Amino acid sequence: MVVLFSESYKAYYYAPVVSFPFCVTFVTLVFCVLTPFFLQFSGEKFWFPIDHEYEHPIVRFKDEFIISLLDQDGKVTTISTFSKLNKQNDDQPFISSISIIKNEINNDDIYDSINLKCIVTKKKPDKKIVGIKVLIFFDYILTKIAKYHFQSFVIASGDHNLGITGFETRGELKLYQKIPFFVNDYTNETYREDYFEQGHKSIDFDDLYKNFTNRDYYTYYDYIKKIKPFLDDSTISIDVNVEIPSYQEILYYQPHYMNLKFKWIQYFAIFIPSFIICKIFIQFILKNRVFNVSMESDLPKEIN
Repeated sequence: MVVLFSESYKAYYYAPVVSFPFCVTFVTLVFCVLTPFFLQFSGEKFWFPIDHEYEHPIVRFKDEFIISLLDQDGKVTTISTFSKLNKQNDDQPFISSISIIKNEINNDDIYDSINLKCIVTKKKPDKKIVGIKVLIFFDYILTKIAKYHFQSFVIASGDHNLGITGFETRGELKLYQKIPFFVNDYTNETYREDYFEQGHKSIDFDDLYKNFTNRDYYTYYDYIKKIKPFLDDSTISIDVNVEIPSYQEILYYQPHYMNLKFKWIQYFAIFIPSFIICKIFIQFILKNRVFNVSMESDLPKEIN
C-alpha cells in the first residue's frame, strides 16, 4: 500500500476563563516566557555588562609637588610649589636645583615616564634628616573608550635612623577602579578639582591619601626605593621616576545598545527549549484529563 495523501486534524480543549485548568496553563506559559528573562537579564551583568580595554593614559605633570622633611628633632619642614604651605625661616632647607624630565618613546605624543630630580640644601649641615615624603600631582586623562579626566598623584616616602643624604624611587603609576567606568560622549571631570581648591589649607599626607583612596577610582604609585644614608653632607638628592604603563587595563560598562545587540540571542536560546518542555507538560495533563476540561475535534462527523 502507498500513502497518496494525508491530512491532520486538531483537538481543542476548553475550560472556563476562571478555572483551575486555565490558571495552571496560564501560569505555565508565563513561567516559560519569564524564566529566560530572569536567568539572563535580571542580574547586574545584563544591565551593566563589564568589558575591558587597554589604553596608554595621558599623564601630565601639573608643576605641583610637595616635599616634607623630618629632622632628628622631630621637626617637619615643608617645601612645595604652594606658597600657602611654605613657612620661611632662616634655617629652613631650600631647593637649590630642580629638573623635570619627560620621556616619550613611542612617538605618540604621550609620555612614557616623568622624572623629578631636585637637590635640597640644608642651612644646617649637621642636622640630620631622618624622614622624607614626596608628593607629586598629575592630570590623568583617558580618551580611548571611557573619557575621564581627574587629578592623580604620586606619593613616596622613606626614613632612616642614621639620616638621609639621597632618596631615589623607581615605580609605575597604576590605575585602581572600585567600579568600572561609564562610557559617555562627554569627558567626566568629577575628580579633576585640585586638592587645595576643596578647602584644605594645610598638608596632611594621611588625610590626603584617605581623600584620594575614598574615590571610586584613583591612581597609586607602585615603587621601589633606595636610600643613601647620612654622610655629613649639606645637600639631599631626591630622584623620583614615574613610569606610565603603555597598556593600562580599563574596566568599563558596555553601552546598552551594544548589550541588546547580542543578549536577545541568549534569551531565545533558553526560551525555545523551555517552551517545548512547557508545551509537552500542558499536552500531557490535558490529554490524560488530569483536569476536568471539554474536548472538541475538527474531524468530519462521519469519522467521529
